[in-house]
Amino acid sequence: MLTEILLTIITLILLLIFILLLKGSNSRYLKRFASNDIKTPSQGSGKKNSTTSKYSKNGLSDAIARDFKYKIQEIMDAESLFLNPNLKLEDLAQTIGLSKNQTSHVINKEFEMDFNSYINSLRVKSAIGILVKEPGKQITEVMYEVGFNNSTTFNRAFKKITGLTPTAFLLQESLLST
Repeated sequence: MLTEILLTIITLILLLIFILLLKGSNSRYLKRFASNDIKTPSQGSGKKNSTTSKYSKNGLSDAIARDFKYKIQEIMDAESLFLNPNLKLEDLAQTIGLSKNQTSHVINKEFEMDFNSYINSLRVKSAIGILVKEPGKQITEVMYEVGFNNSTTFNRAFKKITGLTPTAFLLQESLLST
């Protein structure tokens, strides 16, 4: 009887140590073990099947991805990172503390667009604000001010979002304001 109690206590202590190590460890194996993502031989060759999510191994739950969406929005609002013409996915990932793949997942899933489309949408929104507030400002000047490097990309992104070229947008705005 005493031996069984001691064995149970030792087992519980070992289980507790394992859980504590699991929580504090950066071990990929332990994280995969905890998420039940380890393949057994009966599960096949490890190829993805049609029910496996494209991002199933990135380590982000839907709730965490949503939290990072809000974090990205806050950073973009507060720091206007999108105004940097050399902004890369890696830069944003480093700023929010995720890997490049995880950041890409959050943007793709939560904003329903890729990184470049997301950044360009913020730039176009900013450009629209400037063009409305300062109608005499040159389009090229606004283009560079909001982070675009060339007019082709700017015009394409602007038209994709507004349905109008920047010039047509300005014309429409001038007609509406008179």
